Amino acid sequence: MSDLEIFIFAGIALFFAYKIWTVLGKTNGDEKARANGKIIDANAYAEKLRTAAQTNKDDSKTVILNPAQKDDVQEEIPANLKTSVDDAKKIDPSFTLKKFKDGAVQAFELVIESFSKKKRDALQFLLSDDVYANFNNEIEKRDAQGLDASTTVVALDNAEILEVEVKDNICHIVVKFVSEQIHFIKNKAGEIIEGSKSQIDRVTDIWTFERNLTSKKPNWTVVGIQSA
Repeated sequence: MSDLEIFIFAGIALFFAYKIWTVLGKTNGDEKARANGKIIDANAYAEKLRTAAQTNKDDSKTVILNPAQKDDVQEEIPANLKTSVDDAKKIDPSFTLKKFKDGAVQAFELVIESFSKKKRDALQFLLSDDVYANFNNEIEKRDAQGLDASTTVVALDNAEILEVEVKDNICHIVVKFVSEQIHFIKNKAGEIIEGSKSQIDRVTDIWTFERNLTSKKPNWTVVGIQSA
């Protein structure tokens, strides 16, 4: 199997409106969406996603996040995760925490950047149909109100894998992202009505990824997200 790490992301809770950093619940229709992050060119990435989708005839959406890289000879695994990681490797020998974490970090940045810049093509490949619909609804709502929201990821301070669970070939991985972000909202006149271009907020998000380890293409889905 190739060392390309492939992810898809679904179930991402949305935030927007007049709370910048609120608790993000599981996808229940009440979520708001985060915005932006000047990390990756979403247009160029969308083209890669289309190419990947044409190559992979799997029913799910696919995103190639990492170039090929050699697996570590012996990966260092935290003691509290070792049993579950070993279980995952028994089903998919190519699985490594390092490749997963690298891809998850890139996905975190790309989702934020794509939403803020209204890159619908990229979001469609990154999100499930239902979650994409929620993001798209927020974009349309923002446009209807004449508002422009911007969130820039200044730095991703930490991405920590908190939990790995394998049951019936399904793997769940919980990741805590700690980032520094700048968020502000402009009205039709271009005036900042909320937030600041100079204020940096420290934001902690917890994402839960899910994947069927028997899949030929390691497609990951985000099934939950909240703020810690």
